Amino acid sequence: MSGAAVNGKRQAGKITAAIVLSFVFAVLLFVYIRLVETADEGVLSLSGEDIKAIFLNVKFYALWALVSAFAVLLARFGKRMTDFLYRYRYAICLFIFVICVAFAVSGSSIGCWNHQDYLGGTDSGIIAGVSREIRSDEWFVSTPMAFSQYYNPSGHFSYFSEIVRGTPTDVFLEYGQPVLSAAEIFRPFHWGYLFLPQANGLAFYWCGRLIALFLVSFEMGMLISKKNKTLSLMFALTVLLAPVVQWWFAINGLVEMLIYAQLAVVMLHKYLETDSVKWRSLYAGVILLCAGGYILTMYPSWMVPIGYILLGLIIWVLMEHHRKIHFRKWDILILAVECLCFLGLMYIIFRNSMDTIRAISDTVYPGKRFETGGGHGQNLTNYVSGIWYAMTGTGTEVNVCESAAFIDFFPLCYIIPLWVIFKDRIRDKLLVILLIISVFLEVYVAFGFPGFLAKVTLLSNSQSSRVIAVAGFCNLLLLIRALSLMRTRMHIAGAAAVAAGCTVLCVWTNVAYFPAFYEKQAFIPFTAVIFGAAFLLILLASSQTVKRLLLGVVFIIMLMAGLLVNPVRRGADNIYGSDSVQYMREIVSDDPEALWIVEGMGVPINNLPIMAGAKTVNSTNIYPALDRWRILDPDGEYENVYNRYAHIGIYMTEDADRSFDLTGPDYFWLICSIDDLRALDVEYILTRNDFSAYPESDLELVKEWPMFRVYRIRYQDLN
Repeated sequence: MSGAAVNGKRQAGKITAAIVLSFVFAVLLFVYIRLVETADEGVLSLSGEDIKAIFLNVKFYALWALVSAFAVLLARFGKRMTDFLYRYRYAICLFIFVICVAFAVSGSSIGCWNHQDYLGGTDSGIIAGVSREIRSDEWFVSTPMAFSQYYNPSGHFSYFSEIVRGTPTDVFLEYGQPVLSAAEIFRPFHWGYLFLPQANGLAFYWCGRLIALFLVSFEMGMLISKKNKTLSLMFALTVLLAPVVQWWFAINGLVEMLIYAQLAVVMLHKYLETDSVKWRSLYAGVILLCAGGYILTMYPSWMVPIGYILLGLIIWVLMEHHRKIHFRKWDILILAVECLCFLGLMYIIFRNSMDTIRAISDTVYPGKRFETGGGHGQNLTNYVSGIWYAMTGTGTEVNVCESAAFIDFFPLCYIIPLWVIFKDRIRDKLLVILLIISVFLEVYVAFGFPGFLAKVTLLSNSQSSRVIAVAGFCNLLLLIRALSLMRTRMHIAGAAAVAAGCTVLCVWTNVAYFPAFYEKQAFIPFTAVIFGAAFLLILLASSQTVKRLLLGVVFIIMLMAGLLVNPVRRGADNIYGSDSVQYMREIVSDDPEALWIVEGMGVPINNLPIMAGAKTVNSTNIYPALDRWRILDPDGEYENVYNRYAHIGIYMTEDADRSFDLTGPDYFWLICSIDDLRALDVEYILTRNDFSAYPESDLELVKEWPMFRVYRIRYQDLN
């Protein structure tokens, strides 16, 4: 047989294998999707009908065709294909981003509004996955606030919203929302809201952050792995699809912090690598934008520990380039101009928001936090449970979000660096820096600090449950750096023994500490096998071939852990196509300045009217409207109740005395009369209660439909 014939036969075999493997992958992916969509309180099951439905689904064959095409190209062209993907990664990601924004694709859980007790109906926008009720801070707080910015009576996207709380409210600084201001330069992921409809703006926000985090993490991986593309891709996947990233994707700024911190380090490296004034100006400008964006996340629990990692990386970059550090007069002049612009914008922001900062600082909750850490040492191995959270919707801790972590492959994130330092005798500066930071953070997590040390290190602002997630990110950096430097491979018998020991440690501690979670399903064997394989490959990953095998295993782990934590959805028609929002929008359009309350219903309905542009007194108060509540409580008897970040329920009654009742750290109810509402200048009431017993001189029924009623309060003194 000729060489050409042998080569052709080999190619045909590769293509056949690619198609078969693509089919297996497509089946497993659809099984995973089905498990996510049918999971009920942590119980996973798949019936014969479910399996049959996969093969009758057009989406399955479309996915198989797409994956097969990619796999065939990869099998046929190999390195040329991967080089093409690498070379044009930005153009490819930009194309995906444009398509997703055009079709309004996001990961929002706003489908939860279609619950029968809220808006009713069905969530027709879901493509895959399920809306997560646990992500309430996103779907009934943050996203409704963003949508409300389209309707501000004083102008779209105002810095101070008149809709949220029904009184001028700083929505830029706290629960940062899109605003039409120069300050928005620090929040590029909000820009889509400013010129696109709500659903497309949401897609811009969601997909922009998703793609940016992947690209920036890949570039960080290239920097710390000495341009090893396999390890860089592995790092990008472990960051992007980390359970803690996906379960906290829409709030508290974790995604933004990871983007800005990593991008700033990459830009600093590039700045020191070039002498071009033009490029240095660009890199310095991006660094300052990252600094502003990082500061404005305004969530110290993560800002402080990530700041330590950022500082360590900056020190390393400066040490690596210490011979190249030089500044010319043009560099100094341009840096001075850019820094002045940065400081000017930050001054404007904090001048505008100083009252907000004071109000938040003086609240009972969250107020001033003082943490000393400790108590979470058992969670250092809890990451192995994270592969099941998307399918069960439950976690090992108090809720699934608090359970989520980075999958950092502890304790190998320490063993491999120590192997490199002592066995390979490589005294790498970055390894040492990251080891020090990681141990520092994990000592705080496991044992805590004395009060004075917690205060001096600023970790008094950070709960150990937040710091452990950041320590996991540090451990990933540490592991990727060590794997890029690893020269000698552990003997296979020794590697198998260490991998087995790590597997037993991780799985056993999880079963011991979280027995209820592992009683729900037979998770233990699969968890042990998949992580045992990963551990073994990490220990043997001195060669590029093993690194590629490791990438494949990590890819499977991360798909399970993070792919469908958030749903894939299209549009926002479940909100703006609903009768309830349309009817309220009609009323608001005729009377945009009127104040509303939501009566007799707590969360999430208290934030429903703001999506129609109604100025709502008891929408989530991101900081307290003290002047308003003191109208009803002039002696400050209930100030400890309402002086807080709060979800607010209002119940109107003719009989009971007025009271403020605290039902949770961030939730209170106001029991009041119609005269109390008049004192607050409330005009419209959204309710499910029937107030027909009230005289017409008090209340007028404006609109009634199956879900709600809207009443208007009459003010006799104005008749």
